[in-house]
Amino acid sequence: MKTIYENNLDVLKKYNEKLYKQLLNIKENSRYEVFQGKKANDINILDTQKSIRFYDNPLKEMKKKIEYFKKFSEYDFLYLFGVANGVVIKKILENKKHQQIVVIEPNIELVYIALNLSDFSKDIISKRLIIILEKDMIFSEAISLFSYKNAKLYARVFKVRSIHDYYGHVYSEKMVKTNKFLLKALEYCIEIVGNSTIDQIIGLKQHLANTPLMLKGPKFSSLKTKKNTDIAIIVSTGPSLHKQLDLLKEIKDYVTIISVDASMPILEKHNIKPDFVVSMERVEMTSIFYKKTSKEFQKDINFISVSLQHKSIFKAINNGTTVLVMRPFHYNAYFQLDDYGYICAGMGCANMAHELTVYMGFKHAVFIGQDLAYGKDGSSHSKNHVLGENCIKEDKTKLNTSINNSGIEFEAYGGKGTVKSTYPWKLFMSGLVNSIGESREIMTCINATEGGARISGTIEMPFKDVIKKYIDKKVKKSKIVLKNTDKNELNKLKIACDERVKKLIKEGESLKEKVEEAFIFISKKLEKIENKELKDVIKAFSTKETITMLNMVNNTRNELSSNKTFNDFYHDILQSVLVHYELELSEIKVSKVTSSKDNQLKAIKWINTHRVWMFDLAGGIWNILDVLKNDYIMSEESVDKTT
Repeated sequence: MKTIYENNLDVLKKYNEKLYKQLLNIKENSRYEVFQGKKANDINILDTQKSIRFYDNPLKEMKKKIEYFKKFSEYDFLYLFGVANGVVIKKILENKKHQQIVVIEPNIELVYIALNLSDFSKDIISKRLIIILEKDMIFSEAISLFSYKNAKLYARVFKVRSIHDYYGHVYSEKMVKTNKFLLKALEYCIEIVGNSTIDQIIGLKQHLANTPLMLKGPKFSSLKTKKNTDIAIIVSTGPSLHKQLDLLKEIKDYVTIISVDASMPILEKHNIKPDFVVSMERVEMTSIFYKKTSKEFQKDINFISVSLQHKSIFKAINNGTTVLVMRPFHYNAYFQLDDYGYICAGMGCANMAHELTVYMGFKHAVFIGQDLAYGKDGSSHSKNHVLGENCIKEDKTKLNTSINNSGIEFEAYGGKGTVKSTYPWKLFMSGLVNSIGESREIMTCINATEGGARISGTIEMPFKDVIKKYIDKKVKKSKIVLKNTDKNELNKLKIACDERVKKLIKEGESLKEKVEEAFIFISKKLEKIENKELKDVIKAFSTKETITMLNMVNNTRNELSSNKTFNDFYHDILQSVLVHYELELSEIKVSKVTSSKDNQLKAIKWINTHRVWMFDLAGGIWNILDVLKNDYIMSEESVDKTT
């Protein structure tokens, strides 16, 4: 028969292999001693290094801590620092309202002790318990925690809570660091959702208009086998780029060059032709980087652009090969055009370029010009940038610098002090660090910028040393050639897209009608509490009326959550506004009530917030329907069938 520890190890091997392998190296306690009392949970631990006992009276003190955590009994997600002896965590897990409990432990020996004392195997299998060593926490893993189910929606009540006072005494700095680190990841998860449905609608509008061009061109999946070297140089437009261009020119024939769109005119001035140019901004202004390059220079370049970009960009590409690829949004995946690919979960072109190197299977990705910060002279971009070296200060990029440059700083390249940055660059940095973290096992990322901000997860190395170590000048790279989609397949794909758009319109009309009906019903009921004082609001509705309204809210939510079209398409486009309502709703949901009056007030807040939620949701669906009906071009075959 297996021991408790063996049961835990067996499931960790499958669900947390990294922790499993580290635990295999521990055969016995070295720093901590365990003392078992007469009763089952009467377990104490002594830190022999610090001469600290965890408890004076284990049963009494653990009971008090369990009582403390009852304050959070309505929380779907809990984040704990430390595992201690595991007994309190085991008790907290009995509350099935907790969807997931994340435990960050600074000392693996305490994990070893807890897993010997309590069987957590079922909780690990169900992902209700996640144990992470503090030293192993990386940004991509932190983001994955908040991407689980709807964890990010509880941002307003997030806090890392200590499981025992011992951690505050011995590991206080690590606990504070962990809390800040997770907050940074949570902030990023909320920020990438966006705060403007208008931007999302514009993206949809442009994606639909560009779909024929995407289907006509090469499939993104064809790039999987088109790598022409083992090393890719990602060229960004930071102030440090200029000093690297002479070296890049020396090796241009022996490396794969992936340029962000803004770097392309600079590269032409130095007679350096990239293999790829990546572009993702949806604004018309981006087309200037293409207009400022010659037709001859564009020849043989593969332009990798996202499908939601402005049509002016594609008009400005008058040579080379254009490949349209989708962003990894649910509404794009709905069309089932997976061969045309998905790229750039982050928010910057360099992030897109990095994901391209991962997709194509390069062994090394090298960043140059990736400052993500102002230069020492205050410049924001490289010399010869189309918009000028100081285009951020002059707001030529429309980044609202007065709002976005509020004292943001990063650790400098090489760890030498700090550098000033901007809010958009902060977002770009977070996305890039996440992408690098996710690919760390399969690719080496080198930051050869030699300036700007330090990028976590990269190896910092002077560009000349990168060339000396990795570049083989004996073999020149071959040209990358991509083929367009076969005409017969193209027609079939167009018709399939047409059918999906028709379904979206039909389903959307039905969803909008149901949400509007619920909104009207709730709004009429709530009329009688307009301009009422709190004491009158509580008394305004009978229990039956409150339950009727709650049922209407819950039925509407359930109908939407069970509707595949809503989840796969509409919700994704509208999430920028819906998430902000859900943050407020989650705060209401986890609030603990202690009286019937509190319970009634909580119910009314829940209903009233949903009233506004329904109004914006119905309006959002209407806007999407308008785009589907007016901006998507049906193929002639589908039009004939319809008429």
